[in-house]
Amino acid sequence: MNRMRTAIVAGLALFATPASAADVLLQTVDLTDQGWSAEGGEVKLFRVTKMTTGNCKIEAVHYGETGRTTYRFIFSQRLNFAAKREYRYPESIATMKKVEMKLVSEILLNSELGKEMLPMDFDTYKAFFDPAMLAACSSRKQG
Repeated sequence: MNRMRTAIVAGLALFATPASAADVLLQTVDLTDQGWSAEGGEVKLFRVTKMTTGNCKIEAVHYGETGRTTYRFIFSQRLNFAAKREYRYPESIATMKKVEMKLVSEILLNSELGKEMLPMDFDTYKAFFDPAMLAACSSRKQG
């Protein structure tokens, strides 16, 4: 069991979306502690210094038995970009020698479905963070 768990953790770490070196991590919330993700997950708030589409970024990841789901929101005073991506393992992780996930679904803010669901998801994830930190991040002037 420990060997399988080690393989899962190593595989998930390999496929985690890294933040840009220019991003400053402001706050992290463990979604497992919040009761949102039994298999693990977190949501992070970043101040973005080298992006023209927004001053702030929220990245969330939910891990599951069959893969993971990620969210990315870029915003200042309003939501400028949002994406939800679902990745799945092509077979049982217990039988795999190399963990490779496949992107099976992508919803972007500029799609009809994205316009309907992603702003609500954005509001849900924003609620995890300190309002003062969000306000300072989203009102910050870009340099």
